[in-house]
Amino acid sequence: MRRLLRPLMLATTAVVGLLAVTAAAPAQPSAEDSAWLVEAHQRNLAEIASGAAAVELASAPAVRELGRMVEADHRTLDTDLQSVATELAVVLPSEPREDQRTSLAALRAIRTEEFDRAWVASQITAHRAALEAASARAASGGDPAVVALADAAAPVVQHHLRALEAAADAPDFQEGGETPDNGASTWPTAAVIAVVIVVVGVVAYVVARRTGRLRPRGRDGRA
Repeated sequence: MRRLLRPLMLATTAVVGLLAVTAAAPAQPSAEDSAWLVEAHQRNLAEIASGAAAVELASAPAVRELGRMVEADHRTLDTDLQSVATELAVVLPSEPREDQRTSLAALRAIRTEEFDRAWVASQITAHRAALEAASARAASGGDPAVVALADAAAPVVQHHLRALEAAADAPDFQEGGETPDNGASTWPTAAVIAVVIVVVGVVAYVVARRTGRLRPRGRDGRA
């Protein structure tokens, strides 16, 4: 009897141990869920870096404020994403994709007021793609944690997109129509030239009078 009980006990112990290991191991996400986590993480990294670039390089205060919002919100989104990826044992890359890094480098190379328009345009494109991907993942099912993550990210990205599109449509943001940082109005070029000519003429007249080159003429026409 003892000879029969010992193998049975060993088998039971092995089964219990196997069940415990299985219960402790995280559920493997689908390939689609894993791919979205990686893609969304790289988008977040790219947006964090791009937002920081706008804070540093943008000319318009409104664009700098958009940069701050984008950077801060995508940091928060990525913190939540990394927690889910850790739970699901999904390994995340440490940097954005190569094309994202190239685009950011090209933006940073623009050191004029053109940076603002280029940055907003690139962000609109990126946020439209991110919103489409997040909405699709939230609607497609899959791991509940991934679905919840995508569902929470979509309205944040949508808010950014609306703010960016509003900035692009603003009258003072159109081609050649930016408002200077100090808020001063920009006179038309012709008016500026006319004022300069008048001022120069007045100054020349005053100088001539003081140096004796120009004297009032008498009634007989002589100086």
